[in-house]
Amino acid sequence: MTARDQRIGRRLAQDPEVTNRLIQQGIYSIRYQGRRIGDRKHEFDQNLGLVAR
Repeated sequence: MTARDQRIGRRLAQDPEVTNRLIQQGIYSIRYQGRRIGDRKHEFDQNLGLVAR
């Protein structure tokens, strides 16, 4: 990775909107990658209190 790319990455990582969007995309990706991952995602959501146990 070039120094320029690293600077841009650091700047974007400090932006909460960018960080939140990346997290949302990761969760969306996990949610739709099959049942086995879906079960782990559900357990993760339960641990975070996002869904009822």
